[in-house]
Amino acid sequence: MTERAQKLREMITNIETWNPFCHGTVSRFEEGIKKEGLKPRQCDGDVCRQSVYEGKLESQPDRVYLARLEPSLGTCLSSAGRAMEKFDGKPVVFGISLKREDEGKLDSDEDADYFIEKGDSTEACKMVFGGACSLDEETFRSSYFIDKFPKVVSDEILKEIHEHGCFTDEEKVLICSDLPKWVLSLISKWTLAHKGPVPSDRVRGPEPNEKLYYSSERAKEREEAMRRLGR
Repeated sequence: MTERAQKLREMITNIETWNPFCHGTVSRFEEGIKKEGLKPRQCDGDVCRQSVYEGKLESQPDRVYLARLEPSLGTCLSSAGRAMEKFDGKPVVFGISLKREDEGKLDSDEDADYFIEKGDSTEACKMVFGGACSLDEETFRSSYFIDKFPKVVSDEILKEIHEHGCFTDEEKVLICSDLPKWVLSLISKWTLAHKGPVPSDRVRGPEPNEKLYYSSERAKEREEAMRRLGR
């Protein structure tokens, strides 16, 4: 494996590269989350607390689902809104920063499994490197490619292309083949699943939904709320 391919693969397979994440819920659970972290849906025997989603989107009772704070804040806002419909409290979003030692507990969000099994997630990974080569930087940064990876990864890809030329097909294969399912899940859906509780020291916030919705009048307030969730 070439040195730059190795570096990019290591970045992509390091969960800390993908921080921060978010999780939408309601304020009635705030104190418990601050003390004990984010827990999967509570079960007592065969009876489990309701999922905020239903049918095919219903969550597994032993998992906590997280989305990238950017560009997928909307997923967390939606989850918080759905939680409000089922439980008492106001919709809020928590920020989460995961660590390398959490990687053994990470898995794909089931919603991404269709894309993973078809190989679409792997192909999307390769397409980012092709897009970065074929497009000028401004176009690349405004394209759908830019949200597939965190900014630090996209910046590194562009730097390498500028200094050493386009990534070869062999390098793309070396970087994108046999990635962990949680990485493929993030590439396709911007979400992943954490098996078991997320410790409280990984959690930031919460911030109320109303502060996080974009508004030109409240842009500074939203920016500060996002910064607090992502710190």
